[in-house]
Amino acid sequence: MLFILGSVDLISTAGETMIIPAIPDIINEFNITYSDSSWILSSYLIAGAVMTPVASKLSIIFGKKEILLTLMILYVIGTLLAGFAMNFSFLIVARVIQGLGLAMFPLAFSIIQTVFPKESLAIVQGIIIALFPQDL
Repeated sequence: MLFILGSVDLISTAGETMIIPAIPDIINEFNITYSDSSWILSSYLIAGAVMTPVASKLSIIFGKKEILLTLMILYVIGTLLAGFAMNFSFLIVARVIQGLGLAMFPLAFSIIQTVFPKESLAIVQGIIIALFPQDL
């Protein structure tokens, strides 16, 4: 279980950073401005921020594991769609779908509290936090 929840952290971090080196190529490919390119990251992060409280409420209603799986599926669908984007608008829609899946990280942290005993909770949370990339 720790491996799966830790993978959620790595997936969400990769979604934020994997596209950054490709932005100059996207600008050239879709013939957009640098200002427009800011939507590539912004749409992802805004969708994730909006979806987090929604996913929290849905997890109370339908269950945390079910919503976590749904968010993971949304993330994968968004990633696949973004890879096949033929125009900038489609790319932004795909990044929004991918961003909706970003709400899986806070939900995974919530699951940690219910799955692991209180004695090992600090260790497990430390392992998950250690998976975040650290700025040097």
